Amino acid sequence: MKLLPAPTVHTAPFPFLTCEEALPEPALAHLRGLFEAELDWQVRDGDAYQVTLADASHLLDPALARAVVARVSALLGLPLTDRVALTVQRMVPGQRVFVHTDQPWLGFEAARLLIYLTPGWEPAHGGELQVHTGLDGPPVASHAPRFNSAVAFAMSRSSFHSVAEARAPRAVAIFNLWHPQNSPRVERAIREALAPLDLRQLPQALDPVAAEAESRLPEERTLRAASAAWLLHRWGADEGRVIASYLRDLADQPAASPAERLARWAVRVEQEGFDGAC
Repeated sequence: MKLLPAPTVHTAPFPFLTCEEALPEPALAHLRGLFEAELDWQVRDGDAYQVTLADASHLLDPALARAVVARVSALLGLPLTDRVALTVQRMVPGQRVFVHTDQPWLGFEAARLLIYLTPGWEPAHGGELQVHTGLDGPPVASHAPRFNSAVAFAMSRSSFHSVAEARAPRAVAIFNLWHPQNSPRVERAIREALAPLDLRQLPQALDPVAAEAESRLPEERTLRAASAAWLLHRWGADEGRVIASYLRDLADQPAASPAERLARWAVRVEQEGFDGAC
């Protein structure tokens, strides 16, 4: 199955790719048929999204899912798991999606592939995917939702995008893909490791060091360092290593051991979201 045969790669303001002839006819027919299936359609009309969508993962052709994972992984240079969630999305005139990033929080998807499925798109129909440099300001690039065209991108803190107001019905299939180091399995492991977090269990010798740091640094920074130190302490590090790790974390110095690096990474993913492998 040949997917995304001639993509155009864009590097700014964040890496993404577009393709005008994304899928062969059998795959297109399969996706279009999902919009006629009995699905649990839900209306989202909040501050960020104005769409109607449904989960169609249980109806996704496994061969198509495997092909999507392999092709998107190769094009984005991003390791991906076999897990694929498929969302089918409709927009009606007047609906739009406001600027956001889709930053992957702990356990969230790492990449998306969008396949547009409304025939006969014209500029007057609107609904373009727009790319932004930040939350404010006009779009710096856009992609028209022409039939069988596609967009793929890795989700990150900088992947700002929106959807212009639709002025005609719009349909898109969205493949949601996961990074191996932020899979639901990793999420469970990190949450279980940090669930009993109790900073009172840290060595008492850290108290004056932490008090001094908390008097001059932002709370989120000292909490992050203390949480990583607690995790290292829970894994059996002695008092001296725990204190040294805390100070290195505050100073943004390199970790002194794989365990210290892993503790920092686990805390950052849990508190700040996934933004790269450990």
